[in-house]
Amino acid sequence: MQVTGTVNLIICDGVTFNAEAGVIVPKNATLNIFGQSNDSGKFKVDLNVDKHRKFTDRALIGGDSSANGNPNSGDINIYGGNLDLKTHGFSTAAMIGGAKGGSLNRFAMYGGTLTAVHGGSGAVIGGGNAAPASRYNGEGICFYGGTVDAKIADGSRGCGIGNGSGYSGTSPGSIAIYDGDIQATGKNGGAGIGGGQEAVNPAIDIYNGKVSASGIICYYTGAGIGSGRFANQNNPIRIHGGTQSVGRRDRRGVLRQRRHDRDLKRLRCLYVYCGRRRYRRRQNSQG
Repeated sequence: MQVTGTVNLIICDGVTFNAEAGVIVPKNATLNIFGQSNDSGKFKVDLNVDKHRKFTDRALIGGDSSANGNPNSGDINIYGGNLDLKTHGFSTAAMIGGAKGGSLNRFAMYGGTLTAVHGGSGAVIGGGNAAPASRYNGEGICFYGGTVDAKIADGSRGCGIGNGSGYSGTSPGSIAIYDGDIQATGKNGGAGIGGGQEAVNPAIDIYNGKVSASGIICYYTGAGIGSGRFANQNNPIRIHGGTQSVGRRDRRGVLRQRRHDRDLKRLRCLYVYCGRRRYRRRQNSQG
């Protein structure tokens, strides 16, 4: 399925839409996903990318294969419905966003539920391998409501939300959370929200909502919110309000919670704001 222009996809109550071929959203296109009044319809994908080789470098929803010359994604907006997405194997693309080497333009979530488990070096939401999350000059990824559970699968090194692994350039598009219930988990050096392994993070602003972000301790540990393992930090993280649970998880997925202010000090960023308190970047923090 490929989007041309603007497409409004309405997931009817009680209906499961199986999009096994994924949805290509070219860079100049827009996909809007809606639910109905009960929000009981489901958009489902359960894909083994190793068996379907075209998906090893192509986003599940977003950019096409870089071999086809169109790795960047257009705009993706979720207003409702239940999205249940899962990939098996190893992909160099984001699940929602850019293909290998590609980025989102803009992503926004206003409602509904997104449950996603992605295997690879791209983000669950954001950039493909070695690419920024968004190429939009401003708030490229925004959450205004809804429920998100974005996880990187075992054996992978991406982040839950943010830049693809290995990206070290400037990050034009920032991440902004205004409301919603957001859970994001990175693995093997990938942050929960920020960057995959060896990737810097874009600027991140949290204004409200409930945010739980962690990097699971497998071979390497990523920050809960921040850059990936082995990456330098050059973009700010600002926490203006809401409730945050930031930490690391062990191999069993158990959150090793620290005192909130102490954990903020460990985030690898220029400044972290919590109320009126400002914490400076620590150069030698391991995230």
